[in-house]
Amino acid sequence: MYKKISIVSIIVLSSVVLSGCRIPYVDDLKEQKDAVAQLQIDVKDLQTKLGLVQEDVKTVAEVKKPEEVKIIDGKIPEEKKAEESPSTSFIKITSPENDVTLVTEPVVFLGTVSPDVTKVSVESQFTKNGKIVKDSYTLKSFKAGSPNFSYKASRSLGNLGVGENTLKFTATFKDGKTQTYEIVVNYSTK
Repeated sequence: MYKKISIVSIIVLSSVVLSGCRIPYVDDLKEQKDAVAQLQIDVKDLQTKLGLVQEDVKTVAEVKKPEEVKIIDGKIPEEKKAEESPSTSFIKITSPENDVTLVTEPVVFLGTVSPDVTKVSVESQFTKNGKIVKDSYTLKSFKAGSPNFSYKASRSLGNLGVGENTLKFTATFKDGKTQTYEIVVNYSTK
């Protein structure tokens, strides 16, 4: 009798496994692995956001504290108006590095600007079939006062070519003055 029950049990168990029935432990492990992978992605996203917040906090921390008001002969001295110094107005490309060779597109340029920037424009230049190709564009997504900007370049947009590409990023400041930051990147399809 026990022999028959053992044989029947083995047959039933074999048919269950071979028929693809769900084995809870294996499926739970896969779900846990997927959940861990999603958590890792979420952690990286949060780290990126935290980095941006830390930069904002650093910028706020760099703001000067107001000076103590000294009363001289019962009078408060006239307040001097702060003037923006040309040295505080800037534009800079933070990524990619200058004179780097890139093999994927689109190429995303990331930059920072001073708070007095009202507009950012870009001129790209490269050689295609022996002719110089130029493209000019004013960033529509940039908002005045924003500390960061981005710009995409690709062959399909007509602002990136195979070989050497020169890009000039120009910031226009509230006072009408401009400042340009030039970067050269090499693009290769290999």
